[in-house]
Amino acid sequence: MPRSTPSCLTSFNLGDPIMWRIWRLFDPVRTMVAQGVFLFALAAMIHLILLSTNKFNWLDGPKVAAPTAQIAPAATPAVKS
Repeated sequence: MPRSTPSCLTSFNLGDPIMWRIWRLFDPVRTMVAQGVFLFALAAMIHLILLSTNKFNWLDGPKVAAPTAQIAPAATPAVKS
């Protein structure tokens, strides 16, 4: 007699009904802890990159450029003819 797939796995078309076997290879707790550590490190890296930019630094605000002295054009000597 062939095995039938439980209706809870086929009613929502979840794909392969034997996907649960992946958790025989990987420990679910260690996998989720590793995923959490990875996502936290990724979020921290993205935030630090954004803080280092002038446009997206929400702590210090945009840095104003130092005022530069405007140099008047040099007077050209009059040409004597």
